[in-house]
Amino acid sequence: GASPQPPQRASPRKAAQRSAVLRDLPTLEPPNKAIRPGSPQPLTASDARKQSLGKLADKLLEDESEYALLPDDPSRLRLMVQEIGSARDAGIPRGTRAADEWGFKKVKLFAQDIGARWMRPYAHDVNINVLTETWFVALALFWIVQHMAPSSRRAARGFMDAQPQSGLLAIYGWLRVQRDCGRYRCDMTEVKRVAHGMCIQYKAIWGPEAFEKQQAAVMSNGMLLAIEKCLQSHQVPNWSAAEHDMWDFAHTFEISTGMRKDEVTEAYDGDDFLKRGNFKLIDAHGVYTIMTTDNIAAMSNGSILEVTSVPSKCDRLNMDWSKQKMFFIMDDSKDLNLAAAFKRYEIRYPCPLAERKRWPAFSPTGDANTMSLWQADRMFHRKLEVSVPAHMEGVKIHSYRATLASKMCQARSAGHKRFDDSVIQAHLRWKTLASLMSYSKMTPETF
Repeated sequence: GASPQPPQRASPRKAAQRSAVLRDLPTLEPPNKAIRPGSPQPLTASDARKQSLGKLADKLLEDESEYALLPDDPSRLRLMVQEIGSARDAGIPRGTRAADEWGFKKVKLFAQDIGARWMRPYAHDVNINVLTETWFVALALFWIVQHMAPSSRRAARGFMDAQPQSGLLAIYGWLRVQRDCGRYRCDMTEVKRVAHGMCIQYKAIWGPEAFEKQQAAVMSNGMLLAIEKCLQSHQVPNWSAAEHDMWDFAHTFEISTGMRKDEVTEAYDGDDFLKRGNFKLIDAHGVYTIMTTDNIAAMSNGSILEVTSVPSKCDRLNMDWSKQKMFFIMDDSKDLNLAAAFKRYEIRYPCPLAERKRWPAFSPTGDANTMSLWQADRMFHRKLEVSVPAHMEGVKIHSYRATLASKMCQARSAGHKRFDDSVIQAHLRWKTLASLMSYSKMTPETF
């Protein structure tokens, strides 16, 4: 992304307002307060979910009615419940699982500070005190926000307090764990009122710009062509030929598809990401061509390249968008032509036919080695420094997605009526039109 802006000097006036409006609590270290008696409290979200399965099995085994489950084989029931729980937890996205651990820890620290239990009553408990449960969450939100540091990005903009919404995200993570453990979850109406009031206070401290959205910047045609020229002429110091050629292909691919960063990189072992096998050649009749190096080298203007999407955050099983193929026609007379860039890359770094389902589409070494999220960000920033140093602010890999959406909307405004909302939504694989409206930017001329 762009280089961060220098931190702003802390304002004495704002500091005084902050002290008056959001009182600083003394410490993050929980004091030695006695927790009220009860079942042992799990220390992590993962442990909480595991322990809840034993409690669930116990509850099922208490059933002595004619509808009881495996009453004569309690060991088997316990084993089945554990296996079902493992299957359920395997379906939690990796990022959500991390957010749940983070939120659970925040609420646990709050509960330890006030001597309360962070695992709340079971949902079937007839003695639930709704008022207590509601205000446990409201107080937790208030405490968490006061103890939370701002993100590095917001700190670089001069905001020294975390936004109240960040505390609310921690609450939601903790609530997901409570749900999976069969615990009571209060109605959030009152809690959201507290959050809204804290946002008003936050704005009073940090000014009307405190909640302005900072989205990925849109790249101009001149920027895109300057980046392409930089990569094709191998201008980035200390980069190998393979790194230049990979980014030449990736640059053209991203501005053509707008794929998310985590769809083209490997975040962890076993991650889903774009492979060589996601690219196929078809003829004018829709017949597939075997993806040998010779067949790829024989591509000519008019050849059709088909691309299949990969699992994404909104389509984790790739059931929705995998059936909506993407097609690109080769025309090597045009800049940023994806099919032509694909041919160049494949000829220079051929992949054995048997390995196309395993090799990444984008490899810094042109082979089976993958590119990590961190590596992609670092290399993207580096090529911007060399190719468009005066236009880096707000530009990140996600800018490809925002740029493509904006350019398709601009094409529609210019009279290309085929770019209606449904076409743009399908091309960028969004599930809702609200996402499209968020990303597409109006040009000064249109405005």
